[in-house]
Amino acid sequence: MKRNESVLSLTRIFLHNWHRFNHHLIDVEDSLYLAGHNGSGKSSVLDAMQLVLIADQTRIRYNSSAQERSARTLDSYVRGKIGENRFLRPGKTIAYVALEFSSTTRKLTCGVCIEAAESQSPERTFFILPEALDPEILLPERRPLSRRELRQALRNRRGAHTYDQVGEYQDELLNRLGGLNQRFFDMFLRALTFQPIRDINAFVEQWLLDEAPLNVDALQKVVERLTQLRITVRDVQEKINALQAIVKQQADAGAWRDRHAEYLLLAALLRQEEAHRNVAALSQERAELIEAIAKADEACATAEAARRGAVEAQLEAEVRLRQSDVIRRREELQKLIAQYTREADQIRAVYQVLLNDLRRETQMLVPLHHESALPSLAPLHATITALTLDAPPPKELATQLNQAVAELDAELEPTQRAKFTLEQQISHFEERRAEVLNELVRLQQGQKALRNQHTERLCDLLTPIVGERPPLLCDLLEIPDPRWQNAVEAMLGGRRFNIIVPPQVFDKALRELDRARQADQIYDVGLVDLEKARSDGRRAQPGSLAEKIHTRSDVLRPYIDTVLGDIICCDTIDQLRRYRRAVTPEVVLYSEFSVRALHPRTYTPWYIGSRAKHSQIKAYERELQTLNEQLASMKPRVSELQIRIKLLQQGRALTLLQGRLDAPLDERPLRADIAAMQAELQTLDLSGVAALEQEVKRLQAIAEQEQERERRALEERARLKERLPRLEQDLRRAQAEYHERQQQAHAQRTHTSQAIVEAAEAKLADRLAQPDLAEVLRNTETSARNFDTRAANELQRLIEMASTYNTRHQFAALPSNIDEPRYKIELERLQATELPRYAKDIDQAQAEAEEELREHVLHRLREHILQARQKLEWINDALKNLTFHGDSYRFTSQPAEEVRDYYNLINDSQLIGSGSLFESDFYQRHRNNFEEFYERLTRTPQSEIERREQERLLDYRRYLSYDIDVISQNGQRSRLSRIMGQTSGGETQTPFYLTIAASFVQMYRVGERNSRPTIRLVLFDEAFSKMDQDRIGATLDLFQHFGLQIVTATPLERCEYLVPKMCTNLVLTGIGDTVHIEPYRNYAARLNATSEAS
Repeated sequence: MKRNESVLSLTRIFLHNWHRFNHHLIDVEDSLYLAGHNGSGKSSVLDAMQLVLIADQTRIRYNSSAQERSARTLDSYVRGKIGENRFLRPGKTIAYVALEFSSTTRKLTCGVCIEAAESQSPERTFFILPEALDPEILLPERRPLSRRELRQALRNRRGAHTYDQVGEYQDELLNRLGGLNQRFFDMFLRALTFQPIRDINAFVEQWLLDEAPLNVDALQKVVERLTQLRITVRDVQEKINALQAIVKQQADAGAWRDRHAEYLLLAALLRQEEAHRNVAALSQERAELIEAIAKADEACATAEAARRGAVEAQLEAEVRLRQSDVIRRREELQKLIAQYTREADQIRAVYQVLLNDLRRETQMLVPLHHESALPSLAPLHATITALTLDAPPPKELATQLNQAVAELDAELEPTQRAKFTLEQQISHFEERRAEVLNELVRLQQGQKALRNQHTERLCDLLTPIVGERPPLLCDLLEIPDPRWQNAVEAMLGGRRFNIIVPPQVFDKALRELDRARQADQIYDVGLVDLEKARSDGRRAQPGSLAEKIHTRSDVLRPYIDTVLGDIICCDTIDQLRRYRRAVTPEVVLYSEFSVRALHPRTYTPWYIGSRAKHSQIKAYERELQTLNEQLASMKPRVSELQIRIKLLQQGRALTLLQGRLDAPLDERPLRADIAAMQAELQTLDLSGVAALEQEVKRLQAIAEQEQERERRALEERARLKERLPRLEQDLRRAQAEYHERQQQAHAQRTHTSQAIVEAAEAKLADRLAQPDLAEVLRNTETSARNFDTRAANELQRLIEMASTYNTRHQFAALPSNIDEPRYKIELERLQATELPRYAKDIDQAQAEAEEELREHVLHRLREHILQARQKLEWINDALKNLTFHGDSYRFTSQPAEEVRDYYNLINDSQLIGSGSLFESDFYQRHRNNFEEFYERLTRTPQSEIERREQERLLDYRRYLSYDIDVISQNGQRSRLSRIMGQTSGGETQTPFYLTIAASFVQMYRVGERNSRPTIRLVLFDEAFSKMDQDRIGATLDLFQHFGLQIVTATPLERCEYLVPKMCTNLVLTGIGDTVHIEPYRNYAARLNATSEAS
């Protein structure tokens, strides 16, 4: 491409502190080809050009050839990120990227200054200079200017400008590059990120047809207003319907209210009549009762006189009978016999209770008969068993009870002591069992077993001094050979729990130990002086027990060697006497010329090393089993002792029984006296008084009859007199009730309309003619209650309807007032005024919506679709004279099947006249599709999916389906979409590159006369990957034929295809932390020389 006045060619690229480009100035002659292995920096150059020419960070796609989203950022480029948290320039860095464009008459430099630092977002300032690219302006003496310094430096250069706002820079850039439009940014990025095409529709929409979004805000607002008006009309109609129902309900509730009032008055009049009749009946009953009382007074007087005469005759006969001596003696004997019998029965009852208690108490002591300490219990039980009611207890029984009580009391106290001691043992064992269970849980959860309380407390006190909880010696040792574990545990003994502190804090720890001894009484806890052990300790003898121990820290070794280094390990007891101190694996110890076997409790459970936890768990499990067995045997013994104590406490009951032996328990003397008196009674001569006794009995019967007759007469009179006050009270109440009902009826009549009064009085005459007034009243009251319920229900329904209306429509009226007039007034107002006004507004909004839809949607879409077809024809005109391997290409379009119905609707929109759209032939023809289209178009999107669907509906490009005809030399046509599904893809990419070229030609206005000079730049990253050499060459020739300046980058493997067709061919090689750039010819020559040398 020759440089001329109408072309602005890229001539230089300047990179300073851009990833591994420290300071590079690249000269470009016409097309530029960058080759290199992966990671050599090819994409870094393209990304730098993106930054200058796109500027908008949100649109730039760094490392565009990567399949996934690249992790590269502006910060990683400027600071030179080359690894995880590794940067070539870790501190504050200033970077520059600049491009120079040249024509035959002028030069233009555009670029950006970036400042980046750790933990800060990079800041940018763009600049444009109407002159050649001179790094010295930006980096005087190789020192990069800061953004502030750059702005100051360019302020005095004619025509130079700086920009901190991306939008301002983009606008000026488009102007300086030839008056380009915003489509430049999209096409530039599409070419850079171009991948082999598999979707022709997507290619056409992205490359050939511009977006032409339709603004349907006005339509949606009109439709929204129309919808709101219809909602308002619906609301008004709902109001009218509700008010009509309320007015009707007022009438219904009023009718039931009047019916209820009529029957309330009728019931009041009936109750008045009922009360009047009740007063008359009670007055008649009172007169009859007074007459009956007078007759009862006469009957009582007669009965009293008869009774007095009979009683006087009976008393005279009884006086004569009592004057006989035989009768007096008989009565005396009968009284004594009754008295003695009562006393004898009392003695027998007392003895019976005592005997039962003795037998019960001694029977309970039978389980103790076998005990040698209680010899008196069995004889006592035998004595009591032999007792009967016929004879009193023997005198020796009291002595036996005293002896039994003494023996029981003597055994009670030691038995209670034994139970107390046993319960203390059980409590101790249960506490220990809880401790063992707690330790088992800790060990099974992976925690360490608790040591003694003093050790744990001292560890707590030393933690602030050490900086962490200090370990114990046993926690830092390991015994590899389990055979010697018992011996090591036994020989270390309590020293296993010595606390280990760092030597540098030993003195502080020692002072804390002494303070704890005095303040907390902490004893028997050891601190290991590691420093002293290291300086003064002894070395371990060969074969000693110290060699069986591994320490986790070397500082412990001197202490272990000192403590265990003189105890020699012997496999058998026969070897023990060879050494001063020695031990066997079975923990038989020889020391100080004596030998002894140590008890297993001195070395079990284990506390040292990895096996300690298992050993401790097993030891605790064995102890737990032993404790459970002991508790199981001891608890039944407590129950036995409790039973024994309860039995021994029976002695107290026997003591009480002993005192009851002193009571009279012998009834035999009284029974003898009774028998003698009964014998005397039998010998009395009663023949002389028999006739007199018979007369007394006859007179007594007559007197009793007269007394009964008098009693009945008195009762009857009393009954009648008792009725009179109640009857008079009932009469007074009836009279008061009649007066009250008179007043109620009068009040009811006063508050009732005349029409209702007349209706009630008309029904009253009919009701009074019926025989059962009470039944009539009940029926009337029932009817009144029913009417009241119905009236209340109707009123409640009215209140609910009216309250709902008031709340919903903010209406001020009384819902509970049946005669409220405001509901009817509001109904008439809505029907006469509101409804007609809203109907007129709806007609106007409907006309506006139709106009907006017709002119700004349907006609616009139709125009854009026609323009799309024209655009494709323009592309086809550009392609018709271009052939590749004898093939030529032509774009085709047809209505998209998924929206064909909408396409036909839009295409027929020209038939819409000036009248109502919804009454036109167009609407009748497309009615169903139109209503669906209209609803989807005017609906406010409620989600992102709905928003995208609406955008697709307004995108004219989606109404066509696109393809490319491949026309061979003999005129045969094939559809590219079918060929793409049958081949690997290389030969199918040619028409797309041709179309891209045509699109750039159109955007850059190539060939237009009197146009401003424009750039001709097209960037591809790893382009032509699917094409063979011939097609690549032909495609590049075409781009050059159109006067386009190609910049592309590929791996070195494709050099042979591209180098012959490109003017500037550079090879990039990563060397350490920088990039080496050289002409391809130099690289090829060096590569050939290396091959020949080898």
